[in-house]
Amino acid sequence: ENAEFKSNINLSNEELKFYGICDGLIISETHIYPVEIKLHGDKPTKAQKMQLIAYGILAEKKFAKTFDLGFVLYEKNVNRGSFCSMSLALYDSEHNGDFIAQKGSTLFIGDTSGHGKKAFLSASQIINHFYNTTIFDGNFHEYFQKLHRFIAQNALRSFVGCFIELHQETWKLSGVGNISVAIKQNGHYKLQTFAQGIVVEAFENASSLEFLKKEVSLLVLMTDGIDAQRALEVLEKFDTHSKESLAVAILHFAGLHDDKTVAIFI
Repeated sequence: ENAEFKSNINLSNEELKFYGICDGLIISETHIYPVEIKLHGDKPTKAQKMQLIAYGILAEKKFAKTFDLGFVLYEKNVNRGSFCSMSLALYDSEHNGDFIAQKGSTLFIGDTSGHGKKAFLSASQIINHFYNTTIFDGNFHEYFQKLHRFIAQNALRSFVGCFIELHQETWKLSGVGNISVAIKQNGHYKLQTFAQGIVVEAFENASSLEFLKKEVSLLVLMTDGIDAQRALEVLEKFDTHSKESLAVAILHFAGLHDDKTVAIFI
């Protein structure tokens, strides 16, 4: 069967008002097959099946092709850890001012100012700049300065954001502004913060955080569309659930009247 494979596909539907990033889609002339890649396990859990079905429904609506089969694949011996991310736009699911992008072992999460199409278009150009720029030796402080100049020169909307480097033993974060960081350490959850500022408005330097995976068992990043204190309560309440279920619970129970995004790392 003639088909193509696309990776890291943004899926959304205005009617369903939900948004997600599917690891991969196999697209044939008549059918579409979502693919999710997991780092642990041997058989799909109930939560993974639900996630796959949700992506299949979104993909079916977006590409107008039949969805009746999907795949959950398991990677072995990888060094980038495991994470999931979910996002909801405030008004229009096709135009989210929040964004998540991945390049190699680096994840970029951000929140452009405002909502709707203009915020989305600015976010899209910021993502493209990230994909097309080489960041030497993990120098994200310098890259934030480049983004600062790029946004100003192109009259884009300001943003706050965070880079996460996924390593075998650590998570290394560099961020600016109101991106909340929650960690689980010694069985308890607590919040961490980045340097205050907004890239292209009131910005001087990024700040860095680093966590050892042997000490921190869960890392959660949230844009300001999520009440961080309320999210801590949700994490405590749903502590034994999968990361996918935690993400859905945070969006639902701790979400504010804003674009909102959560990324969970284990």
